[in-house]
Amino acid sequence: MYITTKPGIESCLTSQGAPPEIAVILQELGAVVEILKCYGLYTTCTEPTRGLACLDNVAVSLQPENCSTNVIELHGDDHSALRTSCIIPAAIELCATPSSTWHADYIFRARPVHESALEGFKDLLASVSWNDVFLSSGRTGLFAAFFDFFRDKFNFFFPEIVKPRRPHALKRRPRHLDGHKEWYTDDLARLRGILLALKNRCEDGDADTSARYRKFKQFYKRRIELAKRLATERRIEDAPNQCKAAWDVINTNRSMPRKSIGFASPDDFNGFFVGSVQDIVGDLPDVAIDPIALLEGRVQPSQKHLSFFRPTTPAALRKIIHSFKPSKSPDVFGMSVSMLRDVVDAVAVPLCASVNECLRSGKFPDFLKTSRTVPVFKKGDRECLHSFRPISITPVFGKVIEAVIKPQLEAFFEENGLFSDMQFGFRVGRSTVGAVDHVAERIDTAFEDGESLALALCDLSRAFDCVDHGILLRKLSFYGLRDSALSILGSYLSGRTQLVSLSGADSRTLPVAFGVPQGSVLGPTLFLVMINDLDDHGSSLMFADDASLLSSGAELERVLEASAEHLRSATSWFLIPDSKSIPAE
Repeated sequence: MYITTKPGIESCLTSQGAPPEIAVILQELGAVVEILKCYGLYTTCTEPTRGLACLDNVAVSLQPENCSTNVIELHGDDHSALRTSCIIPAAIELCATPSSTWHADYIFRARPVHESALEGFKDLLASVSWNDVFLSSGRTGLFAAFFDFFRDKFNFFFPEIVKPRRPHALKRRPRHLDGHKEWYTDDLARLRGILLALKNRCEDGDADTSARYRKFKQFYKRRIELAKRLATERRIEDAPNQCKAAWDVINTNRSMPRKSIGFASPDDFNGFFVGSVQDIVGDLPDVAIDPIALLEGRVQPSQKHLSFFRPTTPAALRKIIHSFKPSKSPDVFGMSVSMLRDVVDAVAVPLCASVNECLRSGKFPDFLKTSRTVPVFKKGDRECLHSFRPISITPVFGKVIEAVIKPQLEAFFEENGLFSDMQFGFRVGRSTVGAVDHVAERIDTAFEDGESLALALCDLSRAFDCVDHGILLRKLSFYGLRDSALSILGSYLSGRTQLVSLSGADSRTLPVAFGVPQGSVLGPTLFLVMINDLDDHGSSLMFADDASLLSSGAELERVLEASAEHLRSATSWFLIPDSKSIPAE
């Protein structure tokens, strides 16, 4: 049985710039067998099934040599029956043998959030009488009542499933490229079908067909490269932040090997992440300097106070949640920002009441203090724990409370001039460009004045992870935070725990005594408060945890002495006793 070619393909090829002889091939490609091969399907029967014709067949996605079909004659029927046997070779197994045995000790779980169930979940939340929920709950506090109800219904609509133990499942390359909707067009799909048909015809060993196939393959590759380039250009040009979009493209196309982690278990990683910070802090020598006394010598105390954080509104909460990146990474409860963005309209009012009660009481909910941590390879040996850094995914509802607090805390520091002018990280209107410009200006000034300039660069080890909570709260108090504003930040930092997740297997939770959570909303701002007084009267330039110490003068020997003294002063700051907070490398 034959079919005619689809109308328009020949003209499509001509418009795409294909050589004329390529288009002629279309007239030869009408067999159903060829079409099936284009989709990776192979026929297995070659014997007649009715008279002398092979009218019946079985198509499989395996190679023909792995399948056989036998014709079985039936009495009283003009068609024969077919029986197909397939052999699954070991070479195409989807799972490799685990390289270690820790997988047997864990249960691998997942909580899929399907769009169909999401609509039902949203409708239920919109129909709830939240006053009844708050009144009937036996829990203390609105947020606990809200979260218990929300979590119960969330678990009902999106039940947790146990996954097979396939931590090293081999990722199969997609057989078709039409998943790349950003650049893969219908014309490219048609060209690909022709290419596959030509490849199949090359099996006959015809030299002319093989030459045509190679020529068409080069043409197809050029069309793909052009389509990708045009799509990338559009993506960058249409992005609100073109620089970030360009880096996203670069990182997406970097040829970094992706490898499952098999040498260490989730508990190994969790113990290392928590224990290594305790080791760093414990190994620091004692220095007889009170951190607040050092702070008072460098920063003027604030004359204004921040005693409470203003309550929010449902409309403001909607805006905050929709400003989050729509990440689908689940927290410890299986909830994601993407899910919350979809249902926020149904829960904005009760969520607002719950958040405002937390702000008034100065208490951050304990059940929102556990982070799900994922090890991410940084550099070095991939079989070494030291080569991985922890990325924390904090509970999504905790992010909401943090996002209400953060702009008010930042506004208090910015409006009262409490942040150092030499801090260029995590601040609106400041960036690496400003930091580089400042250094260049200092160098240019020294050159014009005939002076020498020394620059000492400090790279801080595990800076965010080693922040001492007690000293951070004392500094917040020095800068003017009082009452519920200070107490909710103290509550936010205290009693935190974390677990490590690998491929759906979770470790036990461990207490986190130091640090501001990486991946949190408030973490960067709190770190700026902690490191703010490192600058000694404009002699230190900072970009988050990267510090540059500048010294200049007319005599080189004096400049080097000043630079050494500056480094000793900074080292004393790093080695504050009760905190032992941020060691210098």
